[in-house]
Amino acid sequence: MIRDKIAARACYNMAIISEINGDVDMAIKWAQQSYENYNNHLALSYINLLKNRKINDAILEDQQSQ
Repeated sequence: MIRDKIAARACYNMAIISEINGDVDMAIKWAQQSYENYNNHLALSYINLLKNRKINDAILEDQQSQ
């Protein structure tokens, strides 16, 4: 049980680091792993936040190219 908690937190932290480094897709993958493999519910809201950010970034990029 303690190992699962540590692993869940490690995956979550990797998601945050990936986002900081600008790799939102990798951040989503790490957060999904934290949620799916270790039932980290904090990661689920983070996944939704990242997906919304990705959508907003795509909209902004589209607007800037017009």
